[in-house]
Amino acid sequence: MAGCQMGWKGTALAAFERLRDSWELSDTARATRLEDIALNLHSAANVYEQQDETSGESIDRSI
Repeated sequence: MAGCQMGWKGTALAAFERLRDSWELSDTARATRLEDIALNLHSAANVYEQQDETSGESIDRSI
C-alpha cells in the first residue's frame, strides 16, 4: 500500500510541477506582452507630445 501511495504522490507532484511550469511560462509571456504594451504607450506619448509642441509653436507663429 505504501508503494502505491508513493507512486500516486509522485505522479501528483510531477503533475503539479508541470502545471506550475506552465503557469510560469504563461506569466512570463504576459509580462513580456505587458512590457511591449508599455513601450508602445511610451512611444505614442512621445509622438503625441512632439505633435502638441509642434502645434503650439505653429499657433504661436500665427498670432
